[in-house]
Amino acid sequence: ERYVSELGLSDYDAKILCEDPAVAAFFDSALARHDNAKAAGNWVINEVLRELKDRDIVTLPFDGAAIGELVQLIDDHTISGKIAKDVFVEMMAGGGTPKVIVEAKGWKQVTDASAIEPIVDAVLAANAESIEKYKQGKSNVLGFLVGLVMKESKGQANPGVINQLLKKKLG
Repeated sequence: ERYVSELGLSDYDAKILCEDPAVAAFFDSALARHDNAKAAGNWVINEVLRELKDRDIVTLPFDGAAIGELVQLIDDHTISGKIAKDVFVEMMAGGGTPKVIVEAKGWKQVTDASAIEPIVDAVLAANAESIEKYKQGKSNVLGFLVGLVMKESKGQANPGVINQLLKKKLG
């Protein structure tokens, strides 16, 4: 009940999280670290529980607080959702806490426009045809260009900053 009324989770998500008391405790521990219940619930349901097919939650190499920390890194734009999946893989392999992994791997998201701009310029220079399509009103090309910049930055450039730079440069 509390998960639905106080935390705003769907009945379905709350039911999944409450089925096993150990999973509920794990989720509560994630919330104690960072209070984004929907995001923490999604990570526990979609990622953690998928890993528990043949094992118990207490055998994981991390606790719920680590999921809370991971969600916090996404929410404060330290890492992207894509990078978070890579961090989770490292966590499953016993690589440490999300912050330690992000630091060790150099996976912090780049939000400085001056660092992203040269990549945007290079992508635009190599994609004149896409620029023409965009100027003809095909706005879905913007997503394609964002994807190319993300690829060039190995997933580290902040997509919001990329979008702003592209829109500014494309007029």
